[in-house]
Amino acid sequence: SDVIGVSGGRRWIQFIGVGVLTTAVAAVVPLQLRPLQADSLFKRGLMGHHRHGRYEQATHWYRRAVALAPERDHYHLYLGTALTAQAKQQSDAIRRDELYRDAVAEIGIARRQRPLHPVYAESLARLYLEWARASEEPDESAGRLHREISPHKLRRAPGHAVQPLKHVVPDTTNTWPESDDQATLQTD
Repeated sequence: SDVIGVSGGRRWIQFIGVGVLTTAVAAVVPLQLRPLQADSLFKRGLMGHHRHGRYEQATHWYRRAVALAPERDHYHLYLGTALTAQAKQQSDAIRRDELYRDAVAEIGIARRQRPLHPVYAESLARLYLEWARASEEPDESAGRLHREISPHKLRRAPGHAVQPLKHVVPDTTNTWPESDDQATLQTD
């Protein structure tokens, strides 16, 4: 009788051990698969839609990838790029400005994640220029964009001293406009 009780106790311990192990594996495996799933969603947006000019569909897939892996800075960059392309195609000024603001937010996230990477600063600068060119009222656009890129709004990254864009991007890049009439967009 004691032998049967000990044997039955061991079986329960084995059963519980298998259950705990299964639960642990079930909890860990999805965490390990998230980056792979996110990458698959990102590539679906890039290869299936973005490269073919279907920016709204690309945005859908990029948002899903960002939701799974928000730490991947290039997902935010491509989402911002797709939003910028959508904004350029938008005829409604209010919707266009919303898309540009969303694009600024996404590229800004990428820039905060990697503050010294020149591609993100350059992308933001180009986005602001495109936004200004798309505006129907240049004076209003210049004022609004000046407010958008004011130094206090650039300092959103905790722990990072964000410099104006021209100080982050090396002088060898062609980030800033060369004509005097567009120079008002600079943050000096």
